[in-house]
Amino acid sequence: MNLFQQVLKEDLMHFAMGFLVHDTPVMFRELMQAGNMSHDYYYWWRAQSISYIVRPNARTLGELERRRGLVFGGGDIEEGTISVHVRHGDKWKEMKLADDPTYLKAVEDLVTIRLGPTLKRKIFLSTEDAATVKFFSKVKKWNTRWTNVSRVSDSTISPTSFAARIGWNEEFLNSLLSLQLALECDAWVGQISSNWCRLIDELRSTSRCKHDHLYYDVWSGTTITDYDW
Repeated sequence: MNLFQQVLKEDLMHFAMGFLVHDTPVMFRELMQAGNMSHDYYYWWRAQSISYIVRPNARTLGELERRRGLVFGGGDIEEGTISVHVRHGDKWKEMKLADDPTYLKAVEDLVTIRLGPTLKRKIFLSTEDAATVKFFSKVKKWNTRWTNVSRVSDSTISPTSFAARIGWNEEFLNSLLSLQLALECDAWVGQISSNWCRLIDELRSTSRCKHDHLYYDVWSGTTITDYDW
């Protein structure tokens, strides 16, 4: 890792640690402090706990495989594909949201600046926003795939209302499938301040053993190459 990458890595870690300390379960904080654990390892601890919690059983895995063929055309994510998760909706209340061109620029940065030779101009797009799918589908320089599921087409509809409309189980399983496909990618673009993007980061670093692959945050402009797990 060169000096530039090290500085970028430290910037994102400090950014993430600002709220991760508070997200650590209250009942474990005293235990972790007693163990003299540095805050720098709280992210490691959280990632390990998430990988333990998110373990679909055989029935769920079977349903995800069925949906994979139904709404994604089956098959695997091609090697070198970049996962792009775009979070819109009512999250503007919690954070500054990036627009679609900002996400596209981040992906372009991966290809033209920070990219290893294994990545390709292929995107797996996960989002709840139908307008975002339409935007990326028109980008000619990229081969973009997504799941063919119901998405929000009215910005006034909250994710909760949308899930209630199509069915909570349907929305949950569609989201799990998108998560599974995103984790099969070889690089990631998202907002680390989003819980879903952080979930992708935690699981790709643990369950998928891809902690040394590229992760790009659209606001910090940081590419992470090593978390020192």
